[in-house]
Amino acid sequence: MAPPPRRVLVDALNVLGSRPDGWWRDRPAAVTALVAAVDAWCARTGAQATVVVDGARRPYGAPVLARVVTADGPDPSRRDAADDTIVALLQRDRDPGAVTVATSDGGLRERATALGARVVGARTFRERVDGDPLVAVTSARDPRVARAVALLRAEDPEERVVALEDADVIAEATALGARPGLLLGGRDGAPLADDARRALGVLGQAADVVALVPRPAAPDPGELPAGALVLVGVRDAGNVGTIVRTALALGRPRVLLDEGCASPWSRRALRAAAGATLAPGLVARGADLATLAAVPARPALAAAVPRGGVRPEELPAGTVVVLGSEQRGLSDEEIACCDHTVTIPAGGFESLNVAAAAAILGYATRR
Repeated sequence: MAPPPRRVLVDALNVLGSRPDGWWRDRPAAVTALVAAVDAWCARTGAQATVVVDGARRPYGAPVLARVVTADGPDPSRRDAADDTIVALLQRDRDPGAVTVATSDGGLRERATALGARVVGARTFRERVDGDPLVAVTSARDPRVARAVALLRAEDPEERVVALEDADVIAEATALGARPGLLLGGRDGAPLADDARRALGVLGQAADVVALVPRPAAPDPGELPAGALVLVGVRDAGNVGTIVRTALALGRPRVLLDEGCASPWSRRALRAAAGATLAPGLVARGADLATLAAVPARPALAAAVPRGGVRPEELPAGTVVVLGSEQRGLSDEEIACCDHTVTIPAGGFESLNVAAAAAILGYATRR
């Protein structure tokens, strides 16, 4: 096998186009995943890569080693905008002959080779990038460890990349279609170096492997599919994660969280969800109960209350169950947004934990 090129300019959309996997349905998410994969490839090979993207400037994750450049010019979305940017980068390079351009675009190939650059086909480059993502880590000072630690510490991470720190959770997420862009671990069964392992264990037991995984595309928080669960003010991250895991197990199409809920992307929520949060289309943040109640032709909404509601089996098929916070439940105004109230028959208990209530109601109304 030929050694990897040392410096690469990546024609992002052309490389994505080499694989018809539906990437065009959510281009930002697809580019974010590609950037993460290129970042991991740089870590494995020591290559330097610049990913060139046309269209509006936006964040595409937070790569440690790879660089992202948005096509410049007055109209970065025009045809060949990325090509022109790649050619401009080659023209400014002191040694364009040491640069490889990843593209299968014939016009860009001619322009790049005329400047002395080499070219690798988009499909070939994609196959190289999608190789084994495991990177052996030997020091806590490795910048990839610092990035993983920052993600694990964040209560509400804003990045479109999350850190998973348990081998079983990583396996579950991968089975749901998540593709780790970077796996930090020991090679050939060897554990992480002790100082790196301690650095990754920032909030408890140290991890032997950590994966950095792009988030799935976020569904519309204003969309209300039948059978969904809506969480209002559920502030305990463990409960949020447990409810997400339950929803996936019960075949619920979505869990919608309002702004008062804990982030489903925090370390504690991700651990409780055991990978379920990475299921495409399952989790939506930013929902507003009053706005959902005004959705035309929506399914029925049922507010979970400790007493006075109908039994779960009496609700109409497809009812969306709304659950409130652990301490106060739902307010009178929030209950008024709903069409029904529902109560779990539980003699001897004033109320149940919200995650337990979600599991019971999610199962009892599944039909």
